[in-house]
Amino acid sequence: MRVAIATWFGVSVLVAVTTNIALFVWLRRRQASMLFSLTGMPEYLDLAYLRWCREQKRSSAAVLWFRAASLANLLGAAWAFIVFVAQR
Repeated sequence: MRVAIATWFGVSVLVAVTTNIALFVWLRRRQASMLFSLTGMPEYLDLAYLRWCREQKRSSAAVLWFRAASLANLLGAAWAFIVFVAQR
């Protein structure tokens, strides 16, 4: 079980980091206004994406739901990792 939880945590971190980088690159290519110093902050890129979608009159729901689910998954994996793997 420890290996499964450690793998879950590692994959969750990888997904969160990869989607953050992908969204950053995607927004930069579309010349969305962003502060580079804040791009590592949780949810900052989501707000930049939301602003860009509103300017373009597009729906942002699918990407934002995926990012929220990814963050919730990461928090759950971190909790399980701390409780079941790191403390033993």
